Amino acid sequence: ASVAFDPPTLVLMERPICIPVWETVRLTNRLEEDLHIFSVEADDPAVHPSVMKLEVLGPGDSTTVQVLVVPLQVGRIDATLTFRTNAGPLVYHLTAEAIENAYWVEPIVAERVPVGVAVR
Repeated sequence: ASVAFDPPTLVLMERPICIPVWETVRLTNRLEEDLHIFSVEADDPAVHPSVMKLEVLGPGDSTTVQVLVVPLQVGRIDATLTFRTNAGPLVYHLTAEAIENAYWVEPIVAERVPVGVAVR
């Protein structure tokens, strides 16, 4: 493998909706050449990787990426993080099981919120 991820996959069980959790993923370059990481993207609106600047990992070097997971609805989350690199896209899998929030909090999504206007 050209890289190693630690943990190999991220599994989060029984995460209440609307309660954010930060997790850390370590990526280690196992290539014999530099690995240029241009960006990291998630394919699920509940998963938000930290913003990365261009990073260059020499052979054997590692970096960490913070991942914010905020479950938006009850059920299973199957997400993919894609690291865009000079060696091509590197895919990392994340799964989570979202449960009801104990405080009955629910997300407000796809709603328009007025800015600078008093709301009663």
